[in-house]
Amino acid sequence: MIGVHGYRINSGQRVNDCPAYREESVVRALGSLMLYEIGYGGRVVAINRTKIVTETRLFSCVDTTVFEGEEREMEPLLRGVYFATQAQHEEGFIDSSVDYQIRLLGEEMKGVPLYIEMTYPFVVGRVARPAMMLALGYAEEEDIRAAMHLRTEDMVPALELHRDNPEISFRDLVDVYGFPPRKNAFI
Repeated sequence: MIGVHGYRINSGQRVNDCPAYREESVVRALGSLMLYEIGYGGRVVAINRTKIVTETRLFSCVDTTVFEGEEREMEPLLRGVYFATQAQHEEGFIDSSVDYQIRLLGEEMKGVPLYIEMTYPFVVGRVARPAMMLALGYAEEEDIRAAMHLRTEDMVPALELHRDNPEISFRDLVDVYGFPPRKNAFI
């Protein structure tokens, strides 16, 4: 089990423990890290073999989240951070992400750099799903493509369901169980 806890700072004041301490399975902790921290533009501020600390900024709030566990359990989380970081640093990622964002928002947003800067973390979230899948050992393009179409709240349940049904491909499992497609194009 992975221990997850954190706190929120709003306008320089510590507001609360957010999230309160909880223990999660490796898949659920990886989902929290990839989909809700890195997926929303969070960055890793400290990392070692047993601990990952992220900071996620949204307007005047700074959420700090800590993921802790034994080395063996933390491996998928560490791989997820590695894959997400690699994807974000690939040549052309920033340019293609801004182009992608402009296509989503419309040409009229092209001249509004502040809006693009404020929403850019959500576009960075495009790497969260593939990084999560690669971290768990999924390498088939069809499986990763299926994950890209899942709603955020369905990612972890779909992966847990697949762990219980390894005889079927992840893509086929998503089709068979009829997970609704995501509507939020950013993450």
